[in-house]
Amino acid sequence: MFHKNLRELPPFGDTLGMDWVESVEDQVRVRLCPSDRVRLSKSVDAYHPGAILATLDNACGWCIRQHPRYTDGTSMATLNLRVDLLERAPMTGPLLVTARCDSYDGEVAHVRGEARYEDSQHMVATVQATFMLGTPNLPREALETASQETFR
Repeated sequence: MFHKNLRELPPFGDTLGMDWVESVEDQVRVRLCPSDRVRLSKSVDAYHPGAILATLDNACGWCIRQHPRYTDGTSMATLNLRVDLLERAPMTGPLLVTARCDSYDGEVAHVRGEARYEDSQHMVATVQATFMLGTPNLPREALETASQETFR
């Protein structure tokens, strides 16, 4: 669920330790700090790829909601999410995730981003994503009922 306050993280964002950094027009920055919650394993001191992916995915959605033409409450669905993990990311410092909306036509949005170490700017992952805007956001039963009524 999208919160009116863009800086209010979803519950799993809090769990992972995501931290809002800034937003500028259609770009957002989110920090992911080292912790046991995002560690690859007890014996490997590296970021779990799933934690990096989840942070990239959320930053992509947040930057769309920052776009000047976005209407509050518009639902969206991920059509395509390509994440390239460039290398294992040792937990030597926070990752800074940046996402920006390259195009937005009201129905589809295209986003690009990256995850870099905050101090060195060394890149560890990139993302390209496509989102469909205005998708139905109803429980399955309500969608089935609406669909049946449409074809009567």
